[in-house]
Amino acid sequence: MEKALGEAFYNQGRVDDALEHLTHSIQIQPTDTALFDIGTIKFQRRNTSETRSL
Repeated sequence: MEKALGEAFYNQGRVDDALEHLTHSIQIQPTDTALFDIGTIKFQRRNTSETRSL
């Protein structure tokens, strides 16, 4: 349930909510896709931060 919510929030552009639910989902049951999605969000945030500082 948490993973599905996280994915739905991500698809709606609600990245903070997505990260919260995906993080909760891996505490319940770690899955490769949830971990990948969390990594994607963190990577995108890092790139956005670097772009803003240029």
